[in-house]
Amino acid sequence: MVSEIKRNNWSRFLKKFSSSNQYRPATIRVAADGSDRTPATERAALLGVALEKKGRLIDGIQLFAGLGYAESIDEPVVSIKQPSKVLLNKDDDGRDVQLTVISGDGTAATIELNGERDEDLYNQLVGRVAYSLYEQRGNGHGNDSEDWQEAQRRIKAAELSFTE
Repeated sequence: MVSEIKRNNWSRFLKKFSSSNQYRPATIRVAADGSDRTPATERAALLGVALEKKGRLIDGIQLFAGLGYAESIDEPVVSIKQPSKVLLNKDDDGRDVQLTVISGDGTAATIELNGERDEDLYNQLVGRVAYSLYEQRGNGHGNDSEDWQEAQRRIKAAELSFTE
C-alpha cells in the first residue's frame, strides 16, 4: 500500500521513519526522469533520512546509509533537491518496504528495505569505520579497541542526528 506523506508532516515523518528502520538492510536507487534506477548502494545499513534546509525552507531530502568511511559517516549517499513528493510503501503486515522521494524535475530516489534490523550489518559498519580510522592513523597497530570505540561513537552521533 503506497501513501503520500503531506509536506507539512515531512520532518516528523522522516524522524519516525529513520528511527523505525535504522540498520535495516537497504538498497538506495536513483533515477532521473523515469530512467532505470541506478543503485547508489546495495544492502547497506540504513542510517536515516533527513531534511536539508535553507533557513525555514526545505531545500532537499538526504538519504544516509552506512558505507563505512570514517570521514564521511555523516554525508548523504543521495540528496534530492527541491523535493515535491514523499511516498511510503508498506507491505500487507504494515511494515515499511520502500520510501521514494521525488523532486520537481522528476529525479527520484528510492530506499528499498529488505529484512529486519540487522545487528550484523551494524557490527560490519563499526568494523569498516574502525578499519578506516586505523588506515587514517597510518596502519599503526595497538589501538584496536580505541578505533572500535571511536567508530561506535561516530555512528551513534550520526544515528541520533536522524531521530532527535
